[in-house]
Amino acid sequence: MGSTLDRIQSVDAVTVALPIPRPLQLGPMTVTERRYCVVRVRTDEGLVGTAYGLTRDAPVAEVVRTMVAPVAVGLPADRIASVVDTVGRAAVAAGRVGLAQRALSLLDIALWDIKGKRAGLPVWQLLGGGHPEVDCMLVAGYPTGEPATELGERVAAAAADGHRLLKVARMPDPADMRALLETAATKLPNDARMVVDAAWWWRRAADAVDEIRTWADAAPLAWIEDPMVPEDVEGYARLVAAGVAPIGVGDELTDSHAAVALVQRAGVAVLRIDATTIGGISAAWRLRQFADVVGVPVSCHVYPELHVHVAAAGSPGCSIETFGADDNPFDPAGRLWEGGPTFAPGRATASNAPGLGITPADDLIADHVVGP
Repeated sequence: MGSTLDRIQSVDAVTVALPIPRPLQLGPMTVTERRYCVVRVRTDEGLVGTAYGLTRDAPVAEVVRTMVAPVAVGLPADRIASVVDTVGRAAVAAGRVGLAQRALSLLDIALWDIKGKRAGLPVWQLLGGGHPEVDCMLVAGYPTGEPATELGERVAAAAADGHRLLKVARMPDPADMRALLETAATKLPNDARMVVDAAWWWRRAADAVDEIRTWADAAPLAWIEDPMVPEDVEGYARLVAAGVAPIGVGDELTDSHAAVALVQRAGVAVLRIDATTIGGISAAWRLRQFADVVGVPVSCHVYPELHVHVAAAGSPGCSIETFGADDNPFDPAGRLWEGGPTFAPGRATASNAPGLGITPADDLIADHVVGP
């Protein structure tokens, strides 16, 4: 359908706010609702590509409208690398990392959605095929006021259902953290592992080491996730050298150079990739290939309907994550879409539908738009 010179007609972005039932404490952040930037790219021939990502309360939609759209309109939609490079170069003074990189990432993702729809193929096949079934981590326990032991029981119940990689959030009290892990560990199958999301809590590697040592032996840990900000490559080198637990890093990272340095210089055990911040599917795929070459496992940060394409396109070694049911109390993003991968405990299967394989829930999105 259409030609490769089909040009971008418009780039639109809105902010959508979805409530969560109880405040969620993630490291230093208190989350009372989830806000997403939803981007739609339309072409002259009528194709529409969609992307979305968490705003973290930053004005991502405004950046898309003011920095991305004016440059992208009129460019050939299927020349993704050229479009993103042109837009990025136009904003080079402010757009190399950070907020502008989030906006560029969503443009790239929407263009891949268009490319797949034009070809009649899912994005994971456009990237080279591979294996549609991928490993999947379940976010099983984030603190919203429940006792630590209750969260541990929730993790154990998910493991009993067949999940083998289960994530919880670091609790502020190390004694509670240990109680959560010990409660879960008593019922975990031998092949199950846990991940502790520290959400950038510590400023110094030494402080992270001191606390992690108080609870890291309480359960089988696959990795500690994002204990410090990911740009602190030297701090991560010191943390890895301490050997308290495997370390995984990369959520919300907007700088691909830092991602490479975390692997090559700091020696992290797992590279976390978020296509909505790191530069879209294009940059996520390049990092995935780099990690494959150096033998470092990749774990993708939420957005399973997007990241399943990155995981399924290559060899095994890349997993995605999910919050589970659409009515979970942590992330209501599943309400924004229909379609996407199918799930079984510990596994996800990519769809064969064209593009990203999802259909936006337009009525719900319209009902929850906030701001200009």
